[in-house]
Amino acid sequence: MVELEFGFNTGLGWPLTIEKGLARMAGLGVRYVEYDNVFVSQSEKSGEVEKTVKSTVSAAKSLGIRAVQIHGPFGEPDVEFSSPDPGDVEKGVERLRRWVGYTERLEAQTLILHPAMSLVRPGERFIEYVKRIRELNIRVFAELSEAAEQSGVRIALENRLEASYGSRIPDLLDLVESLGSRRIGVCLDTGHANVNNIPAGEAVTLLGRHLFATHVHDNDRSGDQHLPPLMGSVDWPRFIKAIEAVGYDRPIILEIQGHSDEAVVENRIRLASTVWHSLHKAP
Repeated sequence: MVELEFGFNTGLGWPLTIEKGLARMAGLGVRYVEYDNVFVSQSEKSGEVEKTVKSTVSAAKSLGIRAVQIHGPFGEPDVEFSSPDPGDVEKGVERLRRWVGYTERLEAQTLILHPAMSLVRPGERFIEYVKRIRELNIRVFAELSEAAEQSGVRIALENRLEASYGSRIPDLLDLVESLGSRRIGVCLDTGHANVNNIPAGEAVTLLGRHLFATHVHDNDRSGDQHLPPLMGSVDWPRFIKAIEAVGYDRPIILEIQGHSDEAVVENRIRLASTVWHSLHKAP
């Protein structure tokens, strides 16, 4: 068995700049990362995006770290997409369009986004809600796919944690296939899938060539705990077998719970790395 390459999300909670965080991760043997959205969002608000992008790319190159993907903003876009005001929806689209540009300039290749979510409106029947939210997602990501085509960035739609549109694999497959863009695929979050009682290995098999990215972590199905593999109830041997069977050829990204204590973060990285290595030695 060829061991799958792996890396970590940089949102680990330690009180370090992105450059110092990358240096600490490199010292622990990390070669691949997913950039979290926080440091980019903060620099966007302070008007220092370009400065941050340049320093981050420079630091990654000097340390021998490759950015596999970047997690886009969430929360604010959900509010904008839930608004009945078309201007708010367009504001949300424009926000995500900017992040396509950030992804390109950070040399991160793939932008992870949550499917657009909207609240059920008063008096709206559920079947009407599903139709409306599906159409909203097709509109939003059709626009973003054009930006992705121009920049060479890929967009991966992450299965949502909430038991709503976008949490089920068939929702995502329908959306991706309806869009018909080679730049739009799926990011499988194993923790979100597990909470929603979706076997991670089965999800990988269903997604096949549409699987563009991963968020790998574990839980006991009671919540989104972001535990290292083998600390919850995900069937990891089945997941790895499925990943190999579909020919997934990008580094797996471990998305483990962070901490404000740097020593705790370092030990969690060591633990998750050791566990991932052990999974490939298991019979």
